[in-house]
Amino acid sequence: MPRTCRLTLITTMSPLRSHSEYAGYFGLRRAAHAALLFLLCVGAAHSASVQVVPVRVEISAQRTAGELRIINSGDKPVSMQVDPREWSQNVDGVDQLAPTEELLAVPPLFTIPPGRDQIVRLGLLGQPSPTHEKTFRLLVTELAPASGEREASAVRIRLQLSIPVFVAPSESEAIPELVVEDTRVGADGVVVTLRNTGNTHVKLKQLSVAASGGDMPDDGRSGKGRYLLPGTSAEIFVPGQLTGALRSVRIETEDGWSREHAVAPDK
Repeated sequence: MPRTCRLTLITTMSPLRSHSEYAGYFGLRRAAHAALLFLLCVGAAHSASVQVVPVRVEISAQRTAGELRIINSGDKPVSMQVDPREWSQNVDGVDQLAPTEELLAVPPLFTIPPGRDQIVRLGLLGQPSPTHEKTFRLLVTELAPASGEREASAVRIRLQLSIPVFVAPSESEAIPELVVEDTRVGADGVVVTLRNTGNTHVKLKQLSVAASGGDMPDDGRSGKGRYLLPGTSAEIFVPGQLTGALRSVRIETEDGWSREHAVAPDK
């Protein structure tokens, strides 16, 4: 059965000054996710009927086109818009989306009848970089129905999905590489600064730390699902209390890349 894209909650944050602020942020994020799940249950008849396949698109110099299949499994027509954006990250690893003419989606606007689907063709109009991966996102947005079709008593949740598009370098092998730039130990956890020094994206599966007195318990969530684009850095908070001195940081990505980085004794 093909994987389908799920609605996700995207939150942003200002730089935090202490580990306690990190803990507070994650508590607020859990509360926000709980509220989102409640809304999804209320509006499921409207929003859960749209599925997108695949959940990511890969393009290369040899294969400069791709496609999305958008499925309406509900009992009402849905109108959709597909908007390509250039995807970058700032020095803090925060996503930045900008209009682009390098990636084309056809058709960009359409309505899908109940029980039907729509194929959206994707074409790379620009050239792949010779040495580094290019990254885009497709914003797939459900448009509001005509005023006469709205149900006054229903909670309406308009769906927006963000589909990553990766364009491989044309003359170099795509090689991921993560390094640990810094570690900061606090009473309630460790902040690890990672930098992607490779020429392709990485998607974190797990980040954990080990100490001289034993490994810190792994909650299975630290960094999970986080993208780092080439040349960017990000701070990942690993909650818990160390026993002894910090010894190493272990990194695993979703494509199977893994590495253990030793930490200097004064850390």
